[in-house]
Amino acid sequence: LDAEGLALRRLWVLFEAMLAVSASKLRVRCSAPGGFGGDEEALNRWRACIDAADWTLAEATRKSDDKRLRNFAQRVWEMQGKGTERILAQLRKFLRREVYGQILI
Repeated sequence: LDAEGLALRRLWVLFEAMLAVSASKLRVRCSAPGGFGGDEEALNRWRACIDAADWTLAEATRKSDDKRLRNFAQRVWEMQGKGTERILAQLRKFLRREVYGQILI
């Protein structure tokens, strides 16, 4: 993840993270020099970034990518009863556990 958590606003990033968390293969690292931070302010900042991750508001650069990813989610996840909201909730829970565990207060 980048220092500002902007990656969580991108559709491809959320899609791949949701696939990885479903398969129990997601690993989380921060590209910032100081990692995720080490104080209560960093904890609150990451909490807001994780909570802001939203499948319906996520953006894709190309319109065709947006349509393809959302159609896949509708066809596969929604039809299998998993649903994007349920998988996104699992992703948020996983991200909180990983990020909070790496923030040293």
